[in-house]
Amino acid sequence: MKKHLTLIAVILLLSNVSRGQNQKHFTHLFSGKTIYANNIEYVSNSYFLIDEKKEKKETVKFFKNYDGFFANMKHLNFSGSSSFVKREIAGNINLFSRERITYTNMMGANGMMMFNPSPNLTISYYYNKGTFGELKKSNYKNLKIDLSDNIKSMVQLNKFKKVKQRETLLYILGSAVMTVGVVSLINKTGDVPENITPKTSGSFVIIGVGFGTLITNYLTTKNKHDHIKNAINIYNF
Repeated sequence: MKKHLTLIAVILLLSNVSRGQNQKHFTHLFSGKTIYANNIEYVSNSYFLIDEKKEKKETVKFFKNYDGFFANMKHLNFSGSSSFVKREIAGNINLFSRERITYTNMMGANGMMMFNPSPNLTISYYYNKGTFGELKKSNYKNLKIDLSDNIKSMVQLNKFKKVKQRETLLYILGSAVMTVGVVSLINKTGDVPENITPKTSGSFVIIGVGFGTLITNYLTTKNKHDHIKNAINIYNF
């Protein structure tokens, strides 16, 4: 009789575990506990509602619901506050991304600061190894360690490195040229008698060259993270 009861208990336990794992939604806590649920809602960027039960966002490391699979990046935030990034690529290495829209002022070709009414879409990338592995910044320093055992992935990663180096160089060069142009313009227009028109065309040319360098830099490097996506896709293949 005891053997039969033990067998029934084991069957019920396995049935409950299987039923839980078959549910589409779950939260994985920093404590290591995984909670399966029929519905998970992230309410007002404040807390989670897991089948009507509240869970603080600070305790949730990963969660999956109808909107996708997300990871908490609080240990990567300077403030330590919880915010979530969405998984974009799934596999042995998972890639996550976060989009932010900003509005910034920029220096125009005439050396004056201008408001840029167009929104700037900034995408930040993160990754981890394994479903619940620690989240890391998706940069060359980290990825060269985790992708080092795949030569083809490293080829793509090195392409990303070269684009980043070019981006940094052109940014410094463009900014320096524009600064020289602005300083030249200020020197030519400062303390000039009203009856004399200073020759400023050369300064504006210098400023324009610097401005053009920055624009060219942006246009030629904005898709640099495609190399990281290719590297991870190759690794996961």
